[in-house]
Amino acid sequence: TAYTLKSEDDLDRKLILEHPRRPGWTITAPDAKSVEMTENVFRIPAALKAKETQTLKVVTEWTREDTIILVDLPAEQFLVYARNARLTEAQRAAFNRMAELKREMDQTDQQLQTENSARERVFEEQNRVRENIKAAPDKSDLQARYLRSMNKLEDEADQRKRAIDGLEAKRASQLAALNAYIATLNF
Repeated sequence: TAYTLKSEDDLDRKLILEHPRRPGWTITAPDAKSVEMTENVFRIPAALKAKETQTLKVVTEWTREDTIILVDLPAEQFLVYARNARLTEAQRAAFNRMAELKREMDQTDQQLQTENSARERVFEEQNRVRENIKAAPDKSDLQARYLRSMNKLEDEADQRKRAIDGLEAKRASQLAALNAYIATLNF
């Protein structure tokens, strides 16, 4: 903000200019050491010679801090950053690499979701077969058939669980690789 100070008096004057103070803002010009602060205003001393006009510039700033957790960003956001022309080639390459690592994680997440859904369907089918086993006559061919079906479903549930465990380990490894890569960056 620029204030115009004008004296129409024949005497030199010392004044105090009160500039509004907002919470979290600091004064950078004039020198903060010469400025008195109250809760609501910056009190800025000024000296004005007789019949003089001068401009007093008051500059305040608010330091804003943004934190972005890179590992939580979607791959598409990394690609948006990678297209930023104001970044260096190395920075754009880093964002492209992070996008690639994140896409690999996304693929693993999709595979995990597919395996978990398939395992849930196996559990639903097991419940259906259990009810059929209860309803079938004891030691009948039908009950034996349902028991064989239950064994196959149990084998499939175990297979799905192993696949899920493997995918979870792969996902953890991919996350560790992304975190390790991010830790090497120095923008």
